[in-house]
Amino acid sequence: MSANGRGLARGPVGYPDVGSVQDAVHHLLARIGQLETVLRLTPEYRWWWALHLDGVPVVQSIGDKDRRVRCEHAAQKFLDLAPEAGIDPVPCTFRRMHAAPLLVGRARP
Repeated sequence: MSANGRGLARGPVGYPDVGSVQDAVHHLLARIGQLETVLRLTPEYRWWWALHLDGVPVVQSIGDKDRRVRCEHAAQKFLDLAPEAGIDPVPCTFRRMHAAPLLVGRARP
């Protein structure tokens, strides 16, 4: 989460409990220098990033970017800031409470 409360990244899989999440975060941080950045162009011509460890995605962007350079910068910023970020001891659960809004002029996934 950023300082303004926006999500920056998420894990690509769900975890059964808080302890599993904490273990995954500590494992990620211990191997942060070994992560490979993968950028992908979406069908909507937006850019999305993921960080892979041994070819397996371990972190991915929450949002997409309009330009490759911005996407690359966001991934690098995550890599730079993650080792310094604090880990909140209180778990937070985020879930969508309503259906996603329809976007005018864009097909819904």
